[in-house]
Amino acid sequence: GRTAMIVSDNGTEFTSTAILAWAQDHGVDWHYIAPGKPTQNGFVESLNGRFRDECLNEHLFRGMAAARRIIEEWRIDYNEHRPHTSLRGLTPNEWEELISNERGPLTNKAIAGQYAPGSTYKMVVALAALEAGVISPSQRVFCPGHMELGDTRFHCWKRQGHGHMDLHDGLKHSCDVYFYELARRLGIARIAAMSERLGLGQTLGFDLPGERPGLIPTREWKQARFGKPWHQGETLIAGIGQGYVLTTPLQLAVMTARLVNGGIAVKPHLTRYTPEQASLLNVSLPGGEAGFPSLGISQEHLRLVRNAMSAVTNDPNGGTAWRARITEAGLEMGGKTGTAQVRRITMAER
Repeated sequence: GRTAMIVSDNGTEFTSTAILAWAQDHGVDWHYIAPGKPTQNGFVESLNGRFRDECLNEHLFRGMAAARRIIEEWRIDYNEHRPHTSLRGLTPNEWEELISNERGPLTNKAIAGQYAPGSTYKMVVALAALEAGVISPSQRVFCPGHMELGDTRFHCWKRQGHGHMDLHDGLKHSCDVYFYELARRLGIARIAAMSERLGLGQTLGFDLPGERPGLIPTREWKQARFGKPWHQGETLIAGIGQGYVLTTPLQLAVMTARLVNGGIAVKPHLTRYTPEQASLLNVSLPGGEAGFPSLGISQEHLRLVRNAMSAVTNDPNGGTAWRARITEAGLEMGGKTGTAQVRRITMAER
């Protein structure tokens, strides 16, 4: 089963077991609650901000502000469409509610949900920068907590700044300023080109219908879509996986697979074929380079990014996913955290 963890305003952690006991005591239907973090008001906020404005006054254990509304919101999101209703047939009102629901309960979100990838996209930018030679692994960028471009200030998630960051530390700490600078040096065209090589901004030919391509913006795309020129500030925002950039969960899985498998352009499938079937259907069989082509990315550059991904989860000195590490010997994993901003926030909120 899944384990949820919510962090209170005083830093105390509560597992799903504790919350389940509270829910049962209060007669609340229990469903999985997303991992969260404290907001400035001391309330719990889900990683995607869904519950930012909807916390109640009921306190759970030592000062934690969690409430019925949080649990009910998550229940609605998971059970908006109860499959058993389809067996008896949907009423016109039920069908209208489903198709007009802003959460899209009938959408296969794994292949058709298009979301800003946030900092998970920084691995793409890192590889693009290494391949283009605009930065070396040891070259440092200073992060004071923001970057100035013209009359606009672009903030790092760490208000006080990270100090001097090289490639390894930039990924490990997920420093926004470091990646603003990489994006500025690269330009949007080279970022888009690496994105495409890693499977983003396109459909992957998955076996199920309804796959969406996401969006990797370019100067040409913006001119055609809005009739406006591309601005350098938009490149900086794209460099941290926000702005116009959209990906599906499946694309991020493929991107990660291509990064860690040595740069092989794998594609996902639900079905397996015999050699005869594959020939008839003109599809590739899995099996490393024999089945999928190489992306032609430097093995050394891939190694550098993989090592940084390992530090994200396994380095206690700043690894942003250290709490999610696997402690079982021989089962260690790497990864990358990512949280996208979905609305503009004021200086007071910062």
